[in-house]
Amino acid sequence: MATYDINLEFKHRRLTRPILDALVGTHVREGGDELIVRCLSATKTVYEAVEKYKGKKIRITIVARDSTPYES
Repeated sequence: MATYDINLEFKHRRLTRPILDALVGTHVREGGDELIVRCLSATKTVYEAVEKYKGKKIRITIVARDSTPYES
């Protein structure tokens, strides 16, 4: 039977690029097929980093309660 491992993180504040980089580092070390981050909001640089990680075959989904990216 095939498995699909998902790492799920909850952040009760705004997600910034340094926090995302730390989460991705943990995701790579622990293994998993996808990283999902649920947060209050995310900065513009986070969404830019997610696009860069797509090129490295790291699947990341950001679920922000406030969908408007903030300027960092």
